[in-house]
Amino acid sequence: MRMSDLLPEAEALLRLEPEELAGIVLQCLKSEGERSGLLNRYTFTLHSNLTGYPQDQLEHVARALTEAWIWLEREGMIAPQPGADGGWVFITRRGMLVASPQNLAAYRRAKLLPAKIMRRQL
Repeated sequence: MRMSDLLPEAEALLRLEPEELAGIVLQCLKSEGERSGLLNRYTFTLHSNLTGYPQDQLEHVARALTEAWIWLEREGMIAPQPGADGGWVFITRRGMLVASPQNLAAYRRAKLLPAKIMRRQL
């Protein structure tokens, strides 16, 4: 499956919150494979990789994808590729576990209430 097959149309993509779009981005990265040129924030958001979007929406789409990418970094689902420079990443073990939309949704729900609060309730 290609990146363009997974990403929604521009208007739908721009309505998604970063954590919602992050699931799609993670699927794209996983489906493209570690040897593709997409495991780099710069190349992932190049306008030439965003074919199919209206020209006047490219910058907005690229920014939304960058927000989702940063969310993935913050959640530890992608991490800097050891020994590589220039922003290359790999999908972490956590990222591989939640790479499906259902698993990512479950992960997000689990993060709503911190474990510390849950332990007090038990």
